[in-house]
Amino acid sequence: MIKYVLVMAALAAVASAAPLDTMRIFGMDEPNTVDFQWKNCGDSSDIATIKSLTVKPDPIDISKSKPETVTVSVDAALTSEISAASATLTLKKKVLGVWTKLPCIDKIGSCTYDNVCSMLPPGPCDPALQKLGIPCHCPLEPFTVNVPSQDVIIGAQKSLPSFLANGDYQAQVEINNGDKQLACFWVQASLKVE
Repeated sequence: MIKYVLVMAALAAVASAAPLDTMRIFGMDEPNTVDFQWKNCGDSSDIATIKSLTVKPDPIDISKSKPETVTVSVDAALTSEISAASATLTLKKKVLGVWTKLPCIDKIGSCTYDNVCSMLPPGPCDPALQKLGIPCHCPLEPFTVNVPSQDVIIGAQKSLPSFLANGDYQAQVEINNGDKQLACFWVQASLKVE
């Protein structure tokens, strides 16, 4: 027992003396150890909910040199209009077995977005969204979507942030209008970046 405490104290001393390159730590390749999971993390008064969600393959393949196909199915609903909203995204990566929050860098990572509506692209909606009846401009009118299985092409990701390396991730997004929570979603997935 004393030997264990001494080893841990020595490791702590070495770690505290060495400069910590946070982004290098997050960029470490980690094994893919978790299965894809999701849940609604809000309460019954949330106006946006997911009833089912699947993503395949698991782990999700992302290539820096060629497009990859991901198959998605989703059943979700928005029951009331959203005319203004903010979003708080918390993104975590499993580093050395510990879920570690990723920082917000260039609006990627664990960030707060004050005006979600301003982030939606101007102009006509993407035809794929139109076909599914999903609005893409604020105010977002109530809708339901049920996609049994749809292939989505993820283009080559040549400029992925360095912290998005192989590994296990958790993401939680909370959507609010002022103090009122509109939705909360949590997902866990493994990424296999080549």
